[in-house]
Formats: sequence, C-alpha cells, structure tokens
Amino acid sequence: MNSIMSTPLRIVNFSIIHKDGWSSETDKYGIVAEPLNKTYNRGAFSFYLLLWGSDTKRFIEDIKIKDQILNMEVLGVTKKFGILRLEHKNSNTITNLVKRYKGVILSEIISNGIEKWTIAINTKSLKKFKEKLSQYGEILNYTEKSPNEVIPPPVLTERQVEALKIALNKGYFDYPKRIRGEDISKLLGMKTPTLIYHLRNAERSILEFYLDNFIND
Repeated sequence: MNSIMSTPLRIVNFSIIHKDGWSSETDKYGIVAEPLNKTYNRGAFSFYLLLWGSDTKRFIEDIKIKDQILNMEVLGVTKKFGILRLEHKNSNTITNLVKRYKGVILSEIISNGIEKWTIAINTKSLKKFKEKLSQYGEILNYTEKSPNEVIPPPVLTERQVEALKIALNKGYFDYPKRIRGEDISKLLGMKTPTLIYHLRNAERSILEFYLDNFIND
C-alpha cells in the first residue's frame, strides 16, 4: 500500500477591498454578508448568502442587477436579516483565484466594503497566489498561520435551512411575531420542540462563527 505523502499546508487570512463586484454595497447599506456552501459549475458558482444589517431589502435590490449575478433566489428576508441563493460568474473573482491554486475557502465575511477571507492552501502555491491576489484590489491585511488555529464555518443541515427559510418568510423573527412556532412546525410536519431545536442550533452556529470571526477581530 502506498503511503500518503505529507503536503505542507498553511492557513491564510487576508482582508481586501475588491475593485470589482458588489462587496462595496455592504458599506453603503451597513450590511454584513457571509457566503456559505459554494458549489462550482462551468464558468459559475452557486452559494447561500446570509445577510445582517440595517437595510437588507435595499441591499438585495441593488446587487441583483450587478453583471456578476447570474441568478438570485430570495429564500427569506426581513429588514435586518436575509438568506439568498446566488449563481455568480467565475470571472474576476477571488473565489475562482482560490480554486485555480487548489485552495479551500474556510470562511468569508464581507462588511464595510471589505472582504475578509480565511483559506487553506498548499505552501508551494502561496507566492504566486499572493502576487495574483494583489491584482484584485487593495490588500489591507495578510497573515499566514498553522492549520491547527482555524475556526471552521458552520455547515447547516437541510432541515435547519428549511426551518430558517419558512421562519423568515412567515415573520417568525419579526416583532411582534407574525406566526407562531406551532404553526411553522405544522407546515414542516414536525413537532414544535423539534422545530425550536433546529432553529436554535442554526442560530447558534451562525452567531458563534460570526462573533468569533468578525466581532473579535
């Protein structure tokens, strides 16, 4: 049996003001955006986009007409929170740059017009990656660290995403609530304690990751 060769790996954290794209709109509307669960197709990639901020609805209206956005599905939205499903062009994106150098995106948070990334990448690719990255905008911060220090992004289950979508769409997070937990549980065909379990786990995963990677920067 062939042994597995050791491959040097580094965790890279960087903040960048992207010259192109929609990330600058987060500053305009006071939005924090977190892309999750990216999947790649030929010439494009799809992902969920979680939004927090002062005016998510106007932010969504602005970015949906951007050239880079091929398709947008609004899964749920209130004035201060939203979940989108986006299909995005590959060209001139940092996502595509990371993929080209066989890196892995561990987290990405966008706020105040600044993109904050954490990626894992082979040590041999670091020099070329950083050279190319500088062509995408102004790099504000760039550090490398051991893989043991990374905090992974949350991975929501299908049931958690489904519960969040309906809760948002039906006004469960509004004040006052426009729907009761009991009514949502009936729509999903589950018991109310099970619904609360899924919602709280999803909220906890998102908030813990947000607080650890954004507030404590």
